[in-house]
Amino acid sequence: MHNRALCDALRDLGREVGMLVKRELESGADLPFEVLEAGGGERGGPVLYRYRPLTAAFVAERWAIARELDPYRRAVRLLGAHAAGPYLRHRGLPGSDPDVALRDLMERLFDEATSFDLPDERFRRLHAEIDATLADAAVEATVVAPLHGVRIASARVDLGDGLFLVRRSAAGSPPAAIEGAVRAPERTAAVDDGDADEPESDPLDVFCLLEREVRPGARLPVDAARTRFRRALTALRLCGAGGTALGPLAWARAGEGAWHPVALGVSARARAESWELRATDEQELRDLLEVLTLSRHDATVGRALDRFEMGCERGLEVEALSDYLLGLRALVGDAGDGLEQTIVRRLAALCAPAVDRPEAEVGVRLAFTLEREVIHGGGLDSGLALQSPRAVVREVEQHLRALLRDVLCGYLEPDLCRAADEILAATTYEAELDAEIRVRDARAVAAQS
Repeated sequence: MHNRALCDALRDLGREVGMLVKRELESGADLPFEVLEAGGGERGGPVLYRYRPLTAAFVAERWAIARELDPYRRAVRLLGAHAAGPYLRHRGLPGSDPDVALRDLMERLFDEATSFDLPDERFRRLHAEIDATLADAAVEATVVAPLHGVRIASARVDLGDGLFLVRRSAAGSPPAAIEGAVRAPERTAAVDDGDADEPESDPLDVFCLLEREVRPGARLPVDAARTRFRRALTALRLCGAGGTALGPLAWARAGEGAWHPVALGVSARARAESWELRATDEQELRDLLEVLTLSRHDATVGRALDRFEMGCERGLEVEALSDYLLGLRALVGDAGDGLEQTIVRRLAALCAPAVDRPEAEVGVRLAFTLEREVIHGGGLDSGLALQSPRAVVREVEQHLRALLRDVLCGYLEPDLCRAADEILAATTYEAELDAEIRVRDARAVAAQS
């Protein structure tokens, strides 16, 4: 058998089940028999009878007791749904429950038996059959990577198609690289939520996890995990987790095999902040992930999204300011004079109602001023001195995030320059019309007097 541990567990279970049957019979239980006719009948000869012991049914009736045996627990764990499913299909039985598969195996092992020592020859035939069944059976491969800067309200968040966000307490035996030291998952103890020794803010509390079925000997789905994890990170950042980052090292394994370290190829640093994914926000995250998977956005939106991600990957928010402003330039800027003023007016038109636009324009102007101060040095002007630079950067980040989400989700057309100019033109027309009406009213009042 390919899995020696499974073979040993099945053999041990067979011995224990045989001993269980013996104990039951010694305690007074009766082994049922079926009486079958053999010979005689139409030719007028003597009618012979054969007694067939219904040992398989006897085992089935006591299967609840067999579940308490130590070899049973090992066999269930080692067989798993990935191996039980192919065996049950081979037997013409539905489902992939390891318990059902083990019961069928033990019933077949002792079918019609009157001696309850392990029938070695029959066991060899059965495990050869299982071996052949499992030779092409898929096994479950797992890739897991730490996700920094995020807390999740649910222990396990299903993002679809085998992708999950999981808390340490729900990951079973998650891998970790604490303080930069590489540790195999088998040496990393899982920490439960109720553990008194767990720190309040564990840097390795949340993991991205991908589960996929693979054929024996096939490559682990590491490339797929890199793509899916990176896309999940983008979706989280668009949800609001701007300071989130993946750890540089992931771990992968097939079935119950050993964990192998895998480089993810990312170098982002998580900021000193933590964003929580609430249960009510999980569907929004799934929707954004689907949009990113199916999106075929144009180059302009692609450049803006790239700049947004670059900003999110900066260790300090002030360092991210130029990235965010370059993203806004790609979405709402023009080539020509007065570029900064154009961006200020268009962004305010898209992101704020008419009454709030003056305030929104002030915030964006402060962002451009702060960018110049960061690039060229020098003290902050009076406007920035009254406002936190961090708050200025976060406001610009939120503007860029909101525009990208609305474009990617189809709420805004990709040509944001035209959309903003139409809003501004309509506002100007309404203001001029309102002013003209007021002048007419004033003239009417003057004429009456």
